[in-house]
Amino acid sequence: MHARRTRRVVLPAWGPLQQAISTALNDGPAELPRVYIDTTYSLPAGNVWTATNTSDNNAAGTGTGNRTGCGFQYALNNCALGDVIQLTNGAVYTGKFNCPNKGAGSQWIYVMPSDASFLPAPTTSLSAISSPLVPATHFASMPVIQHPATVNYDFEPALGCSGGAHHFRFVGIEFRPTYTEGRLLPSLVWLGRNSSTGNRWSDPAQLPHNFTFDRCYIHGYADYHVTCGLRLDGNYMAAVDCYFDELKNGVQDNQTINVINGYGPFRISNNRLRSTGEVIIFGGAGIPITNLLPADIHIFNNEFSWDPAWEDQAISYWNESVMETRNLILKNLLEFKTGDRVLIERNRFRDCWTNPGHSTQQGQGIYIVDGDESAPDWSTSRNVTVRYNDVRRVGSGFMVASNQYLQPDITPPKKISCHDNVFEVEDRGTFFSSGWRFTSNQLDDYLFEHNTVVLTKTDSNYQTSLYDIDAVITNCTVRNNIFVGEKAFRQSTGGRSPLSDPFGDCWPGGSVLNNVFVSKVASGESGDPAWVMPATNTYDRSASFPANVSTIGFVDFVNGNYRLDAGSAFKNAGTDGKDLGADLDLVAA
Repeated sequence: MHARRTRRVVLPAWGPLQQAISTALNDGPAELPRVYIDTTYSLPAGNVWTATNTSDNNAAGTGTGNRTGCGFQYALNNCALGDVIQLTNGAVYTGKFNCPNKGAGSQWIYVMPSDASFLPAPTTSLSAISSPLVPATHFASMPVIQHPATVNYDFEPALGCSGGAHHFRFVGIEFRPTYTEGRLLPSLVWLGRNSSTGNRWSDPAQLPHNFTFDRCYIHGYADYHVTCGLRLDGNYMAAVDCYFDELKNGVQDNQTINVINGYGPFRISNNRLRSTGEVIIFGGAGIPITNLLPADIHIFNNEFSWDPAWEDQAISYWNESVMETRNLILKNLLEFKTGDRVLIERNRFRDCWTNPGHSTQQGQGIYIVDGDESAPDWSTSRNVTVRYNDVRRVGSGFMVASNQYLQPDITPPKKISCHDNVFEVEDRGTFFSSGWRFTSNQLDDYLFEHNTVVLTKTDSNYQTSLYDIDAVITNCTVRNNIFVGEKAFRQSTGGRSPLSDPFGDCWPGGSVLNNVFVSKVASGESGDPAWVMPATNTYDRSASFPANVSTIGFVDFVNGNYRLDAGSAFKNAGTDGKDLGADLDLVAA
């Protein structure tokens, strides 16, 4: 039986990569992060640089050390660890700025507004559940770092860094491109790019480390293509309390945050994250450092979403000398193609759909897979814990896949723990929608427990609460869940049918125990869980679906309150004495 032990330990913000908790704790089969980043705000006591010159970024200032009235790049080049760079509130700093390597040391350089009184107080606790986002009415008070964007596809970012640069914190800064209708900018911020080659570093010693983006506003425009807001290819990287918006693309996949080439740890917390493509992705391209696998990743208390207005939207694109119209590319909210010791908790996922002409995937809330056609053999996802998340109005809730690109030596995802989540799926009939979906073979060591899975549409053959596609999965435990959907379970055996024991042959060592399935499918039909699954569950199948959902005893099914009322037969009915389904006291509201 998989046991959960969830004590957290916070280590200092920087140490050798080998610095870790020697007695790492697990959540079910998944190992939890060994290192957590402490992003406590602590203003340095060093020299203050007032970078008020917005017309010449390299201009020296006046006074002691030429620190007064200088250009922003001059301040970046000449400040020391422990200094503060002040940018003028509301001023626009246009350029492609670089954070130099300041040599040995662990003091931070803060880049912030000259008057930061408009900012809400910073988050101080790893367990914070409220986000101190800057109110939109205060964005005008932020200094602006603006990419000049004088040409299309300019791969130099608005903010980059030298090899090995470290200990920069950006506080209350707006990042944006210069507006030109239909233009495409690959990156607003890219840390870990070798400016000499334009590629990611292949030498681990050159990776940047200790960068934090705190209460920043990172965005594009309504008809402008931005491929990525933050590329964090380094170690000890954090984005906290930030606001990402209007990061859209109709030309290529895009993200608010992308991580490919960094060892970790990573902290992404208390952010509002809105983009097309994949809102956040780990992986998705080649990893130049051999055997690198991003690890110790903590993603908590964020809001992931698409703007509902994007559903049928097309925007202008300046293609060479022709202005075209491109449909927005819509895929998934959170996607892992590479990562180890990942903790995804207390996030809200909203409005991720499937739409012909825009979507090429199922609109997953959370998608775990092993690399892609450009990834090296070692790239995989493992030790992933997904807990206390509220996932609603999505095309599919949670999907785990292996070897989607038929690579010969791929390492499948393994050791996945998913518990105490709400997955509310809104099927639109374009793809097979599912609450939990897993595909391909060689999957191993999964726990899916105390989740509430609800598929809301009642007139579609595409809906399946639990969907096994051609999968052989060993040591899989499905326990104490509530599944509601037209088809409670669907299994495709990938040409191996007929099987004398479909459940035993496809799920060796598996256990499906003490779940409740409420569905429309009659006994004996394909998709009926009793057809392939043990009888140690509760099945309620009725042509009157969804009227038979009332047998569960939700407080208010129609309005999405999935708590069990006091008279429910499934209250305190778990094998652990808890209510079946998710513990909604722990799930993000």
